[in-house]
Amino acid sequence: MKKLTLLLVAVALTSCSTDPLDSKGTDCNCDRVTEIHQFNTTTGTYWNVKTVNDCGLYPSSYRNVYSKPNMGDCL
Repeated sequence: MKKLTLLLVAVALTSCSTDPLDSKGTDCNCDRVTEIHQFNTTTGTYWNVKTVNDCGLYPSSYRNVYSKPNMGDCL
């Protein structure tokens, strides 16, 4: 039973891809900026950006960044 479990774990680990590009050559580690909102506070300026993963792996999300992004940048 232990040998079968080890074999299944080995197969599962070798079947995982570590390549960040999908079959179309799209960078799956890229969360592309689709919206930018600037906020000024007493401590400085920050931007709230909406991002979408290029490969569609993650739903769109909002995050705060403290250096000005550009539309289409990867975060």
